[in-house]
Order: sequence, then structure tokens, then C-alpha cells
Amino acid sequence: MRQVAPGSYRHQVLTAARDFKNAWIDLGAHLTRVRDQALYREWGHNDFESYCKQELHIKKVTAHKLTATFGFMERHEPELLHAALCEPPRRERIPPFEVVEVLSKAEERGQIGPAEYRELRDRVMDEESPTSARGLRRVLREEFPPEEVSQPPPEEVVRKLARAARRLADGAAECEALPPAVREKAESLALDFEEVIREAAA
Repeated sequence: MRQVAPGSYRHQVLTAARDFKNAWIDLGAHLTRVRDQALYREWGHNDFESYCKQELHIKKVTAHKLTATFGFMERHEPELLHAALCEPPRRERIPPFEVVEVLSKAEERGQIGPAEYRELRDRVMDEESPTSARGLRRVLREEFPPEEVSQPPPEEVVRKLARAARRLADGAAECEALPPAVREKAESLALDFEEVIREAAA
């Protein structure tokens, strides 16, 4: 921080990184702006992840959590978020980072959307006895279980792989840039899959 001009926006981001445990909403806002406006390039970094790691000493996964969590609040609580950023005393109404992270991940999984969030909002925003991250996970499991994704039958998976292997072999056969040995391996793989299908049908 001593090497960056005090009062500059870059200095503000560094300050927020230092204090993010007490004001995660600030750092989430800064990181989102740095990422979306590609400000890291002006500061000598090739990409957002490198900037976070080299200058802020924040891992990629942590930066993603902060921007994703901030994004959740931006989508679902824009007025509350704006008030919290402009008036620090009102930040007490912002749920803890861990709680918003649980909601953000549930949204990423497709487990909740705007309607489901509205059902959860009163419990999350309850100032006297808000739901903890652990309690929220339990509520999500019990009241909003993720949809089970049906798996295709194994034989259908094999047929799909066989078709892909045949396309690969045919494409390799037409590509003169490939060494003959590679084309032969591709053809052999396709034949092996087709043999498995024949044996299963016998």
C-alpha cells in the first residue's frame, strides 16, 4: 500500500482487501468493478485472477466467492446493497458473507430463483434471529431439494461414445496432417466400441 498513491482508486481496493472480513461488501463491489471494467490491465496485470493473486494476495476461488456473492445481492437486494455501500451504519442489515454465499451457490446450482429467495428472505433478513449459514443449508435441503438428474442407461452411453469414436476416426482418416499411426489408433478405437455394441446385442 505504501507504493500506491493514497486516495487513488487502486489504494481504495487495497484498503478494502485488508479490511474485507469486516466489510466484505466493499471488497465484493471493488472486485466486481475491477473485473467488469478490466481495470487490472491498467495496473499491469494480464487477467483478473493474476491481479487478485499478485496484488491482493487473494486466491481465485476467494475472488469468485466475493464477486458471486456481491452479484447475488446486486440481483436480489439492489436497494439494500446501494444503501449499505453509501451509508456504512446500514451495513448491519446486510446478512453475513457466509449466509449470502450459501444463497449464491444455491442459485448457481439452480436450486433457488427469485421466487424461492422471496420465501427465504424474511428468515435471512430477520434482525433479531437471522438464519445462520448452517441453518440455511438445512432449510435448503429440506424445503428446496435440488432436482435429481436422471442418468441415461449405460447402453445408451456406450452407443453415444461409439458414435463419437466413429466421427473421430472418420475425421482423422480425412486429415492428411495426422501421422498414419494416429489415424490407425482412432480407427482401432472406433472398431473397439462397435465390437462392444455388437457383443451386447448378441
